[in-house]
Amino acid sequence: MEKIKMINQKILSNIFFKVIRDAFLNLSPVFIVGGIVIMLINFPFPAYQSFITTFSGGIIYTVLNVLNQMTFGMASLYLVVTISYSYCINYECMEDLIPTILTGESCYFIVTDIFGSKGDYAAFGVQGVFVAILTGYMSALLLHVLLRFRKEKYQTGIVMSDLRFYKALSYIPFLVIVILAFLVLDTVICNLTNEPNIYAMEVDSITYLFSLSGNSFGTAFLMTLVNSVMWFFGIHGSNVIEPAMARIFTPLIYENMIRASVGAAPRNILCKEFFDLFILMGGCGTSFSLLLAIFFFSKKKSTRDIAKVASLPMLFNINEIMVFGIPLILNPYLIVPFVVVPLCSLVISYGAIASGLVPMITSQVSWTTPVLLSGYVGTGSIRGSILQIVNLGIGMMIYKPFLRMYEESSSDETVFLYNKLVSYLQNSEDEVRLISLTERHDDVGIFARGFQAEIKKAIDQNEMELYYQPQFNPKGECIGAEALLRWNHPDLGMVYPPLIIQLAEEGGYNLQLEKRILARTISDAREIRQQTGFNKKISVNVSGGVIQTKEYVKALEYHIKNHSFEEGEICLEVTEQKAMLSRERAYMSLDEIRKMGYLLAIDDFSMGHTSLKYLMAHPFDIVKMDGALVRGLVSGSKHRVTDLVRSIMDLSNQLGFDVIAEYVETEEQKDVLHCLGCDIYQGWYYSKAIPKQEFMELLQKQRNS
Repeated sequence: MEKIKMINQKILSNIFFKVIRDAFLNLSPVFIVGGIVIMLINFPFPAYQSFITTFSGGIIYTVLNVLNQMTFGMASLYLVVTISYSYCINYECMEDLIPTILTGESCYFIVTDIFGSKGDYAAFGVQGVFVAILTGYMSALLLHVLLRFRKEKYQTGIVMSDLRFYKALSYIPFLVIVILAFLVLDTVICNLTNEPNIYAMEVDSITYLFSLSGNSFGTAFLMTLVNSVMWFFGIHGSNVIEPAMARIFTPLIYENMIRASVGAAPRNILCKEFFDLFILMGGCGTSFSLLLAIFFFSKKKSTRDIAKVASLPMLFNINEIMVFGIPLILNPYLIVPFVVVPLCSLVISYGAIASGLVPMITSQVSWTTPVLLSGYVGTGSIRGSILQIVNLGIGMMIYKPFLRMYEESSSDETVFLYNKLVSYLQNSEDEVRLISLTERHDDVGIFARGFQAEIKKAIDQNEMELYYQPQFNPKGECIGAEALLRWNHPDLGMVYPPLIIQLAEEGGYNLQLEKRILARTISDAREIRQQTGFNKKISVNVSGGVIQTKEYVKALEYHIKNHSFEEGEICLEVTEQKAMLSRERAYMSLDEIRKMGYLLAIDDFSMGHTSLKYLMAHPFDIVKMDGALVRGLVSGSKHRVTDLVRSIMDLSNQLGFDVIAEYVETEEQKDVLHCLGCDIYQGWYYSKAIPKQEFMELLQKQRNS
């Protein structure tokens, strides 16, 4: 397991593999749609085929074929684009994206000679993927090496459109050099190999390789192995080896059919249908076995969701959704079963037919015929279906331990990306700067956008809850509490609350979230008061941007009219002071809110210009002292911090607001604060944030004592 983890980390950290894997993931919608289209074209039912080919002059069949050409038929061209994009993302040079794409596509046209007299339009499709990978990556690499020597020289006083023009011109020499380099390379290779282009050389080389051993078991073994390995690297193995398959194994089924028609015994165990029926069940890698393993053994919801979506196409041996959704490409945890299971199926099936346990294949079967039915049709016996069941069962058990390792590793990767996301946010908080996590173009940004969708779903399904952190006076009596948002994620545990707020704000549903927090707090406060008699304030956070909105003020009015709570029992802690400094409307809103009977608190108060200006602009009932000041009371600069805290307490006496000290974690901090005149404390020294039920038990215990 640890060795596989190390291999996985090396693959993920290798820039070539990372670029290619990201490129395929970006292209996955094309393959998924293409897989569905192929399924619709090849449903193996005569009535259905007659309908799509004859209805309204065959319009349905025509549209499906156009979609097929626009997806699988153009896959290699799209792949060059996504490789260019992925390269620029990973090397953080997005400004060079357009030249990179243009260079990659030009070089691909050269090495495939697509518009020449000997070009083959099949190179546009999945058969050209291998050449597209090499061309896309190498052209991008060479271009960006050359761009290091570019010097941009602009005249002063020119407008922006001219700047763009001159910048575009600066790319031309380097594009020309890369294109000429590929032209020379293609010419040299073609002259040495006597092939019309590099793509044709690849196809002919693979066909020749397999032709050397004829239609033997060794050839079948090699084809099965190569097919799986190619798929692992994102190359559509079935399409790449199709020319060799057609030349070597397709004629053998006709021989079996002819012999069976005249009453003679068929003699070819191997034929193209043999691969479709017993090896490629569900698609490459005997993927149907993986599908069963997921349904029976997977503990990860996202994996099961992918399997559910992929199950119908895989029934007809189309597995692109599974391959690009898991993904199987460049996935070291699943490469072993992905390669081994088809080979095991080959050996078992060959032995079963050679021994006479299962009849030889004597009927042509469409490759999209569903599993079990195809085994029966191909062999004319239920024993063909039983052989498929045996292969699938064995394959499922082989996949099982590797699937578990993969799910554990994906959880590790999720935790890793989550921790990086939290780290970026915390750094921005420490440096007091704005940040947009979902606009990042790296893996963290992709994770942030996905995690943002999870947060939206959790909000809609009311999965988040509130914990309550008690506030105490010097006698140790609970005199208030703060409602704090908590979300127990199934894979990550308790999520960092500011991250929830940040992503909700970036997604535009922070108002929805904060209104729900307000409603839950008021509902909980009423229940707490009824069951414990606790009639002190409970605070709830609201961001500076949200409290200014008419919708939030209306929500506050609604709760005042429809819930029975006394004036001063709910306190709104306003965060993000900077968001309100230049908004006159904000102060009008605060006046309205205060008149309703809500208390107002300013959060994270310090002696900076922002905090003082904010406090002067509007009277607050409570000030929550910045945690950095509390921690600083026992640090090396405690004398200066002590003076600052004393100034805040003097200010509170003059202006008539209470001061709450957050992050009180030691008795020494509490004692210093008490000496300075601060007598309301919140922090781990007294209690961490606890669920509502535990908070009520704490209050009951205090009441009884």
